[in-house]
Amino acid sequence: MSAGALHRGYLWMYRQFYSWPNILSRRPVAAAQLKAYLEFNLLYRKYGKATCRLGKWFGMRNLAKLAKHVAYPERRRPSPTPAPSAPRPERNLIENLRPEADQPLAELGNLA
Repeated sequence: MSAGALHRGYLWMYRQFYSWPNILSRRPVAAAQLKAYLEFNLLYRKYGKATCRLGKWFGMRNLAKLAKHVAYPERRRPSPTPAPSAPRPERNLIENLRPEADQPLAELGNLA
């Protein structure tokens, strides 16, 4: 096979794979994946030349950030409420040594 025939076959396969019917037939079932799938297949593959021009104008990093924001929007979550602080284990050990929980350690006298 010549290099020209190989290149023509590659271009034919590329056009077939990224044709509208094939893009739509391969779409994911999960709705959460649909935006990212369409972005990749349309902006990167189907309209790659236009995406490249936009990347030159706005920068590819900025374009990638925009695409990520569109595909995976951050959901606003309520700020987590801080968990109540757990009692310190050392304090529990000292309290367990007391004969009565209300009696201060100083009143026990010298234990040695």
